[in-house]
Amino acid sequence: MAQETTPERFQKIEEIFHRVQAVPIEERSAYLEACCGGDQALKADVESLLTASNDEELSAGSPIIQAEQADPWLGRELGSYRIDSLLGRGGMGAVYLASRTGGGISQQVAVKVVGSRLVSGMMSEHFKNERQILASLNHPNIARLLDGGIGERGELYLVMEFVDGPRLDSYVERHKPELRALLTLFLQVCDAVEYAHRNLVVHRDLKPGNILVTGEGQVKLLDFGTAKLVDPRSPEERSRFTQMGFRACTPEYASPEQLAGGVASASSDVYSLGVILYLLLTSRLPYEMPAGGQFSGIMRNRPPPAPSRIRRGVEADLDAVVLKALAIVPEERYPSVASFAADLRNLMEARPVSAREPTWQYRTLRLLQRRKLEFAGAALGLAAVAGGLTAAIAQSRVAREEQRNADRGVREVRSLTRMLLFEFYDAVRALPGSKEVQKSLVTESLTYLDKLQSDAPGDKELTGDVIEALIQLGNLQSESLTEPEGAEKTLRKAAALADATKNSKLAALAEGNLGKALLRKGSVEDGVGLLRHASTALLPLVEIDGADPGLLVECASFHGFLGGSLVKSDPASAETEFRRQAELDRRALKREPLSQRARQDLALALMSLAGLKPRNEDPIVLLRSGLRVLADEPAGRGNSTAGMIVRASILLQLAQVLGNGREASESAQEARKLFVSVAALDPLSIESRNRIAEADRIIARLSGNNALRPGQRRESVAFPRRPPL
Repeated sequence: MAQETTPERFQKIEEIFHRVQAVPIEERSAYLEACCGGDQALKADVESLLTASNDEELSAGSPIIQAEQADPWLGRELGSYRIDSLLGRGGMGAVYLASRTGGGISQQVAVKVVGSRLVSGMMSEHFKNERQILASLNHPNIARLLDGGIGERGELYLVMEFVDGPRLDSYVERHKPELRALLTLFLQVCDAVEYAHRNLVVHRDLKPGNILVTGEGQVKLLDFGTAKLVDPRSPEERSRFTQMGFRACTPEYASPEQLAGGVASASSDVYSLGVILYLLLTSRLPYEMPAGGQFSGIMRNRPPPAPSRIRRGVEADLDAVVLKALAIVPEERYPSVASFAADLRNLMEARPVSAREPTWQYRTLRLLQRRKLEFAGAALGLAAVAGGLTAAIAQSRVAREEQRNADRGVREVRSLTRMLLFEFYDAVRALPGSKEVQKSLVTESLTYLDKLQSDAPGDKELTGDVIEALIQLGNLQSESLTEPEGAEKTLRKAAALADATKNSKLAALAEGNLGKALLRKGSVEDGVGLLRHASTALLPLVEIDGADPGLLVECASFHGFLGGSLVKSDPASAETEFRRQAELDRRALKREPLSQRARQDLALALMSLAGLKPRNEDPIVLLRSGLRVLADEPAGRGNSTAGMIVRASILLQLAQVLGNGREASESAQEARKLFVSVAALDPLSIESRNRIAEADRIIARLSGNNALRPGQRRESVAFPRRPPL
């Protein structure tokens, strides 16, 4: 006697069916036997579904397709429709291509049928629910329900719009759209799901197989067969399917709460969309599904690798967006599909995304990317702002004399000044191909700072801002613009102002940065003297508990430059300086884990130590530690130009230390790719071309020229320090 198909038993049949489908065909028989544990009735039910199932990738000569001729449904009529051919089968029923036979109307449709063998009371209610759901949805990206009912022999059927096109992942694999086109396609899916959510419907089984693409490139979302109708006006109706124990889903795309047996919600659909987007971007799933594992027992307790680590060309914003959609805890995901889609649209329009920390630097950089033409004239704009600010200072002084109300005006001016000279400049410095804009901004800003200082000579706080701004500009001249003379002049002016106002902290910072500029210029003795004096002066401030992370990183860079100047003449002292640099950077990271500068500076310190071959430490271990430091960068924050340069430099040095072998070759090749990516952002950069040439020389040596004997390591080399920080 056949066992009754209860909700619990149907759930078990469905789950084993999906698990067995994930196993290679030659291993399925033994695996199914193990899953059923001797329950022959259960095994027979699953085998019937497996026999009926038809993957769209099967060839026309497969036994299943050949068996189509014997299908009892072919040629039958259901209502006004005649079944012509089999489109596919799955655990929830079979889908046929059918033609309308009445009314003189020629129309092809898809008919979904559940045969009487699997029709129980629960299945009947479930199918009626699907019909109700589909009938309520009218959206261009959702396959329309045309008809439905019960056949002569008690079969349940739905008549739906026929979609002639491949599934979404096959379409993307075949056409390989550019990133923008891919996201535009995916947003059609989001729009369809978001529309369903607005109509109180959660799909619960989103996957590429349920999403087809027409010849016109229009997405069509199918199969609300596992959807849950949510009606807040009727709590009993809302929980009916959960109480019935129905929990069908495709494990690879299901959210952690679904796999754990929890209630599916709109957040579950957000997660599934995140899995689909990850697959479309990388051609792989974010998680490996264990063969033979219990899907319901999978606990995804850590985020997957960022898409950018798998596919080149994926930017930090997209990493952050995808990983937020894939958050393990539902409350940490996007609150809705609409907010997920909004971030994708922001990304396409170079606007800030909510998945990233909304720092001034980040927001300003996005503004610059959106409005490149306007910012080509940024120098003129800043000059105008400078004039406006100078006028505001003058008006503030008049107000102080006449109304004693100057404090508020000065605070407002100082706030705007800091925004322009710190956050704005950090963003401009990160913008590729902006050297000419940077030069104009430096010139105009120096003029502006002179006016600002002369208009408020007695304001110590404002003078402090001017000193900090001069240090910023001097570093920009020294590091990015290669203007050694201009940098020295600007930084000496900052140091003189700090001395005049007896601000010892700013005086030390100005001296230290001047020392760095002099070392870059080649004035080693003067540069070393200033760096030593600055490091000593800042010692009381960096040794206290709760020291400012920015000050720790700044002082760490002083020790790094000192170490670099001593590598040849005094390696032991150089090692001491590099270890001090690493110590300060670690303290800064402990207090501010999101500090990119601290993370990159620490990686540089470890690379420098490796170059010295310190006693009792393997250079390879140090270099790999540096790479791990960079790899620990929080999601969405590790793809800056500076970060790519640091990582590539470490990889190239690792290749030299290894000397030969597969890892050495792969490290050098990866370094070259990163340098090429950096060069693409700024094609006029001579330094980028030099880096690529250095990588090419090392790759040539590893490929045979000057090759080492097996097992022999090349001497570790201290790279010239060209910090991008």
